[in-house]
Amino acid sequence: MSFKLCAFLAELAAGRIPRNDLPLDLPETESLLRLADYLSAVQRFSLALANGDLSAPLPVAGGPV
Repeated sequence: MSFKLCAFLAELAAGRIPRNDLPLDLPETESLLRLADYLSAVQRFSLALANGDLSAPLPVAGGPV
């Protein structure tokens, strides 16, 4: 397992959204980047809700919630 992949997974495991680049030649790269994007969207949604914004969208695979 590459160092960049390990660092990416460690960030996810720690509850943070990874900012480092993944090697593009890994079969998991696309899925992991989508996961990080989704977690970022959930984070933005949660922050908006915490600030009282009840109109914040949460996009999901089947459409917005």
